[in-house]
Amino acid sequence: MEEKDLFNQIEAIREAVKELKGVQEEQIEGIKKYNRILNIKLDKLREFNEICDMTNQLFETRLLNMEERIKKLEVKIK
Repeated sequence: MEEKDLFNQIEAIREAVKELKGVQEEQIEGIKKYNRILNIKLDKLREFNEICDMTNQLFETRLLNMEERIKKLEVKIK
């Protein structure tokens, strides 16, 4: 009788471990999927930032040119 109880307890522990392992594997897969999505979003954000930097450089150049023209006009007016 004690052997049967011990065997049943061992089986219950094995089932619990098996269930925990399954849950853990699901969590790992979820984390991997989330990481892939996060990396894609991060790549898009980097690309967006590069585009913003290029746009800012373009506008900065244009503004500098405008400032230079205004200064030249001011000199001519005086």
